[in-house]
Amino acid sequence: MNFENFSEAKIPTEKFLSPELSEVENDELLAEHLHKIDEFLIEQGLEREENLERLMENPNTILRRESPESIEDVLVDGQPLQISNIGPDGETHPNSSVMGRRHEGLSTPFKAGFSSSAGGKIVSIAGWKKNHKVKLDEYDREKYRHYNDHTISIEGEFDRDDLQFLIIRTPKNSIVRSENIGDALSGQELVEDYPELGLSMEDMSGFDYFIYRNNKKMPYAKSA
Repeated sequence: MNFENFSEAKIPTEKFLSPELSEVENDELLAEHLHKIDEFLIEQGLEREENLERLMENPNTILRRESPESIEDVLVDGQPLQISNIGPDGETHPNSSVMGRRHEGLSTPFKAGFSSSAGGKIVSIAGWKKNHKVKLDEYDREKYRHYNDHTISIEGEFDRDDLQFLIIRTPKNSIVRSENIGDALSGQELVEDYPELGLSMEDMSGFDYFIYRNNKKMPYAKSA
């Protein structure tokens, strides 16, 4: 990303993948906040990725829409991400998807999920490598037949090194677009370039997607 026209931003100690709505309520504030998000993720050892297909190479990648605040805890503090699949009703619920050989599983976190911040303006989609601490459970597939066959139910925990990639979804931003940021993938591009995902223009066209790949050679570094 090239944010040359923005002032140098110090990495804040507060949660900023999960800002207050007032911090990103217009295009100018959102663009400035994207600058901070980008700096934070690069500092934590992630790398910008322009090619979505590079993230699709492992058909066993587990995909989830995660709370941005939880991602911060994983990256900054090295805390494991705890996963539960038991709902308030005491039943096992689907909570993830698996990539699949034609990456059909990627459609689920793009289309569904509840975790977000700033009034839904910032959404994070994470790709995880399955480890020995994650268990696959059965769930009532008839009850959730509206989900595709790649939808799964897991419980356990993921460590920081299990994070393979992170996709940040934000509303389409006119200021960021004017900066000619080449690695922002638009929702329209996703619909047109990956028809196998079954995404609709109505659901996707209002968003931009910023993609980061985890550089496992670099240990996590706490922000000052």
